[in-house]
Amino acid sequence: MPSRTPSSAPLPRPRWAAEVGRRLALPTAALLLAVAVLAGCDEAGAPAPGADEADALAATLADLDGVAAATAVETAPTAGDEDRVRSSVDVQVDVRTAAADATGFGAVATAVAAELPATRRVAARIWQEARPGVPALAVELTGAGDRGAGTLGLAADVAAVPGLTGLQVRADAVSASVADAASFPALAATVRAARVPTALLTAGESRVSTVLPPRVLDARLAGLVARVDRWPGVASQFVESQGTDEVWLRVQVAGDDTVTDLAAALTGSAWPADGPVVHAVVSSAFRSEAGVVGRPEPAVPEPAAPAGGAPPLGAASPWPDDPAAPACTGADLDVTLGGSDAALGHRYLLLTATNTSGAPCAVQGRPEITFVRASGTPVPDVETGTPTGTPDPARYVVPVGARLHAPLTWLAMSTALDPDVTEVLRVTAVPGAEPDEVPVDRGGLDVLAGAAVEIGAWEPAPAGWTTDGTG
Repeated sequence: MPSRTPSSAPLPRPRWAAEVGRRLALPTAALLLAVAVLAGCDEAGAPAPGADEADALAATLADLDGVAAATAVETAPTAGDEDRVRSSVDVQVDVRTAAADATGFGAVATAVAAELPATRRVAARIWQEARPGVPALAVELTGAGDRGAGTLGLAADVAAVPGLTGLQVRADAVSASVADAASFPALAATVRAARVPTALLTAGESRVSTVLPPRVLDARLAGLVARVDRWPGVASQFVESQGTDEVWLRVQVAGDDTVTDLAAALTGSAWPADGPVVHAVVSSAFRSEAGVVGRPEPAVPEPAAPAGGAPPLGAASPWPDDPAAPACTGADLDVTLGGSDAALGHRYLLLTATNTSGAPCAVQGRPEITFVRASGTPVPDVETGTPTGTPDPARYVVPVGARLHAPLTWLAMSTALDPDVTEVLRVTAVPGAEPDEVPVDRGGLDVLAGAAVEIGAWEPAPAGWTTDGTG
């Protein structure tokens, strides 16, 4: 099908802002004219443009003001290319603009749309070359129907959002990013009007990421996302729907206390009855709590004491209590490595601490551990925390010769490329103690850079338990 000869009448520009942050709406007559020129006739049954016509189209586009480069490639699969998914697009045009700002980009995109043959068999990808101060802009459109005009209009609207850093718009999705989550509500409000199935929006270098139908992104949800971003300890949010109008808000935080506090704030916050149902999941490296925003979890009664009056597990010591017993010092405790195990991708290790002093002393808390590699350097970026659901550490008065133990758990990590594995645990058994250097046997531990290790509290070792874990 021959390329369209450029019209002598200029194509009215769509709603590109006179400057980023300010929009200019097209007059109704101009918008109708733009749609008419872009639509033409959708000749779905017409033969695909040939290679010569594709080259001629690319040459025409390359001559447009503001175009840095243009190429047109036939995309029809060759004989025997059975694995390739057939598409209605036969010629793909790539246009790189050299526009100085979003307004210039819009003008170039409009001019390119006017030159496309009036068929959905030819598609154009128009994108902005990297330029300081200009968002990473891109649109995909065809010359068929009114999709070109609609895509350009949507791109113009979103480009006017303050703080925009990137934008890609096509007929079935819009992807956009803003520099800060404070701008997320404005971005969501603009995209919400889009008649596309999916919105992929990010804020603050992916501190916030969403994959949602635009209809779900109302002001209440967008405002909630912005407020959560300001909560101390929040590292990232991911917001998605799963084929319904209900929303899943997944928040990653630093610190177990943050999990509890934020989950309680979300489930206990005021939330309109007609607002979207938001399932919130707040997680740290070691703990996760879930609930529905605006719906406090029902109170869970405390478990009854076991028969015979025995205290709940973990609340009492098997050793005589002595409130006057002094706290154990580092010199009072001999720290060694206990048994280890592995199952279902997890690793388990026990530390032991034996009271080698001449008198009972008290311990309450968890050991602090630095993991040292075979090279003698600390393993970088290891996050340590407490196992999910564990109670606060209890106080134990340790008799002379008695043992405590503390469990360690982590996910198995690959050693296929012979990494610098952990060969020494540098253990501070109690606050103020000098660290003990505890060597690791049997080729080291797969605690590598970026590991997350759960460290349990010191507690009495079971009767008959031995240091090799076989008792």
